[in-house]
Amino acid sequence: MMCYITVVGGEAEGRYVKLDGAKVRWHRDQLGWTLDDVAEQAEVAKGTVLRAEHGEDVRPSSGRRIARAFGIEIPELSPEKPGVALAGKAEAPPVGAVPNSLEDLLKSRGVRTRHLADEDLRGKLDGLPLEAAVQTVREVGAEMEAIAPDLAHLFDQHLNNPRATRLYSEAVNQLFIARYSLYDRQGQKFVPEVDQTLQALDRAELALAGTG
Repeated sequence: MMCYITVVGGEAEGRYVKLDGAKVRWHRDQLGWTLDDVAEQAEVAKGTVLRAEHGEDVRPSSGRRIARAFGIEIPELSPEKPGVALAGKAEAPPVGAVPNSLEDLLKSRGVRTRHLADEDLRGKLDGLPLEAAVQTVREVGAEMEAIAPDLAHLFDQHLNNPRATRLYSEAVNQLFIARYSLYDRQGQKFVPEVDQTLQALDRAELALAGTG
């Protein structure tokens, strides 16, 4: 399906619009805003901002509000020039649209913990008591579920961007480390939550695979 944006006096008109999600994300990153920040400034629902960042349909009025929250007009967030069909994938944005690190990605999603960004995650887990390690692995799973849509989008839209590929690979590797850190300690005192924690990692992996 195609969507057309018509610009009249700088205003986008039509039933719905598709913004360039990477451009929306880039402007948000430049301001250091979370999804909640954009929603508050634009006076739209958080889900609307999330849809805009993933190139899904939003109302023209919502698109305008998001653009103006960034101090720009809606044509600057369009995948194509105004007045032409928006179909297929948008051209890859500048490298600045790709987060510098997993730390930045987690921060942008408002995730409280940052275990996926820990370069010595394996050493950290090995040094923790089993109960604490289980809790940390559970948090790793929650982190991955939070950023899985972003990682899949980066990998899909920026396949030739080394930074995007690196972020995706680092996240997958950290998930692998978290899972097998528990397997390696099976001879230690049993903790009832281990099974639930491994199930949480399963959900995280499915979230990543399901959005790719």
